[in-house]
Amino acid sequence: MWQENDLLFPSTTGTPFAKTDLQRDFWSLLKAAGVKRIRFHDLRHTAASLMLNHGVPPLVVSKVLGHSNASITLTIYAHSALDMQAQAAGVMDEIVTPIAVNIPQLHPIAPDVGDQ
Repeated sequence: MWQENDLLFPSTTGTPFAKTDLQRDFWSLLKAAGVKRIRFHDLRHTAASLMLNHGVPPLVVSKVLGHSNASITLTIYAHSALDMQAQAAGVMDEIVTPIAVNIPQLHPIAPDVGDQ
């Protein structure tokens, strides 16, 4: 009954794995793990969001996902881009916000000439 098709993930008979079989098996694994049911495709979104949120450059993420350019990736995953912007703003705030220090007075303030 085996049909050789040189597939990496064949069905039990060597034919392409049916989407319904993949979905059924995936949902069974989620249930066994006690994880909420999601679509298989949601794994792609999770991977992209995690990469972007952990500093992987959008160009690299777009290549991993097979997008033609990074702007497509950033359009689809705009929520991650907003998180990255907030993170960047926090970094800049830490860099440019002066630290409170006591600066000694080097020259005493001269009294106003009119006060004498």
